[in-house]
Amino acid sequence: MWQQVVPLRVFERLGKGIRETPRDALIGLSETKKNLGRAFGFRKLFDSLGAIAGPLLATFIAVFFFNNVYTEQTYRTIFLVAIVPAVIAVIVLLFLKEMPSPTTVPRIAFNHIFGNRNVRNFIFVMSFLYLGNFSMMFFLLRANDYLPLFAVPIAYIAYNAAYTAFSLPVGIMADKIGAKKTVLVAMLLFLSVLVGFTFFPSMMAVFLLFIMLGFFTATAKTVPQVFLVEHMKNNNYASAIGSYKGLTGLASLPANLIAGFLWTIPLFGAPATFIFSMAIACLAIVFLVLFVRDESPY
Repeated sequence: MWQQVVPLRVFERLGKGIRETPRDALIGLSETKKNLGRAFGFRKLFDSLGAIAGPLLATFIAVFFFNNVYTEQTYRTIFLVAIVPAVIAVIVLLFLKEMPSPTTVPRIAFNHIFGNRNVRNFIFVMSFLYLGNFSMMFFLLRANDYLPLFAVPIAYIAYNAAYTAFSLPVGIMADKIGAKKTVLVAMLLFLSVLVGFTFFPSMMAVFLLFIMLGFFTATAKTVPQVFLVEHMKNNNYASAIGSYKGLTGLASLPANLIAGFLWTIPLFGAPATFIFSMAIACLAIVFLVLFVRDESPY
């Protein structure tokens, strides 16, 4: 079975990587600059709601049609049902009209991205931050020391609920005060979360920290695209967003390896993983303030 599942999973992740950047570029081309945050936040809100509704629908099918017995037929039915919204989405996509934009060869687009000091600095600052943005599993492991076992999934649900609920508000916030300031607020909250998990963990604090972490994640998944669209010339939005996601994704790989290595090293009464991440977050905040401007070139 795994020989079939692994290739399918790889293709599914490949499809996700291919569709996300053009989708964000379409939003950038279609929306006015003053409403970009709202548009990206709205997209992320419904993306997250869909991620919640899907498992709930699968559970409903298994419980009410198969008496909560997960057989091969149960999974086949769930996947057949999942095909329906996918087909509808493709059909709807065929009727979308793409906004015309100047055609730029990839080499020139690359020069536009990394020749733009503000865009280049922003991408590198965020990539640096992702060196300390380790997997959610490390936060859950830390929470497990202070929560009863049944409460750990509840804390994770609180995180996902906050992540979903804050998606639209952080987009609106970016429209109001600027993308850089919104990212800065999220970085400061992320730093506070790390400090809380390191020095002040308790049952009540852990739930609050997961909600704050949800705000940071909502911002990290929404507002950088707003910044890039606002500051890119010649409508090279897809190239800029793709470069951003590629570099931050690469930074996440060593982040988790470093986090795993430092986990067994105690420092200030906590795994050194959190101290390392705090240092990275502090430097990223300084770099963002010093080297990234929030003024749009338009």
